[in-house]
Amino acid sequence: TRVCIAGGIRKLSTIPSTNNPVLFITSMNDSTTTMFTRNMGGGGGSIQSLIPSEYVQLEESTIMNLASSSSSFSKTKLPTKASLIFDRPDGPNHISYLSEGVNNAMIDLLSPLLPIAQLLSIPVLDFDKYQTSRDSKQTATIVIPLIVEYLKQNMI
Repeated sequence: TRVCIAGGIRKLSTIPSTNNPVLFITSMNDSTTTMFTRNMGGGGGSIQSLIPSEYVQLEESTIMNLASSSSSFSKTKLPTKASLIFDRPDGPNHISYLSEGVNNAMIDLLSPLLPIAQLLSIPVLDFDKYQTSRDSKQTATIVIPLIVEYLKQNMI
C-alpha cells in the first residue's frame, strides 16, 4: 500500500501494474507537478494524460463532503488505485501538505531570505506561494481523512 503526495507522477508508471493499492495526491498549483507534466509531454497542463488508466480519479468536492462526515467516509469504498488532483489555480502547493506549525516556523525563519533567493533565481519549491496562501490547514481537512480512510481500507 502506497500513498504518494505532492508530485511523483513519473514514479507512478514504475509501480507494478498489479493490484498493489496506491493513492496519488497532487495539485496543479504544485510547482513539482507542473514541472513534471511539462518535462514528460503533458505540456504543463494535462496531468490526467500521465496517470495510468487503472487509476480512478477522485473528485475534490466529493472527498471534501465525505471528509466532513467521518461516518459517511467509513461507508464509502475507495478504489484500490486512486488519484486526487486539485485542479484549480488556488489548489495546494508543494508546501501546503506539511503541517501548519512546521510551515509557520519555516515562514518565520526563511522569509527574510526569500527576496535573496528570488534575486539569485534559486528555486524555493513553492515557499513563495505558501507564504501568500497559508493553506495547510484547509489542505489537511481534505487530505488527512482521505489518507486515513484509504489506509484503513487497504491495510486492515
